[in-house]
Amino acid sequence: MAATVATLKLLKSEAPHQAIAKTGTALMEGLRELFTKHGITHEIVGYPAVFNVRFDLQGPTDYRSAMKANRAMYLDFAFDLLQRGVRILPRGTWFLSSAHTDNDIAKTLATVDEVLGLRAT
Repeated sequence: MAATVATLKLLKSEAPHQAIAKTGTALMEGLRELFTKHGITHEIVGYPAVFNVRFDLQGPTDYRSAMKANRAMYLDFAFDLLQRGVRILPRGTWFLSSAHTDNDIAKTLATVDEVLGLRAT
């Protein structure tokens, strides 16, 4: 019961959901800009707290079509980010929490830009 009360107080006083919406939206928009800048055909769908990135434009209609995305390219992208300290899931789902700051988002986007720039060379 004490944990429930503490959680409700936190939600009321700090509004972490608003912080997640802000940072998540900034990350999603930043990724869209970077993928477009580097000529990566992409689709980003979901909500600021949890969204999915695919390297294609055809949204999945079923499991088979979901598996037709350029998974090899995405896995290479995820590995390159991990080598630089940014961990994303290889299945394409990105998660944010109230612990992520504007600085975290800026660093992530800078790292994404670096990785995508390497692919162009």
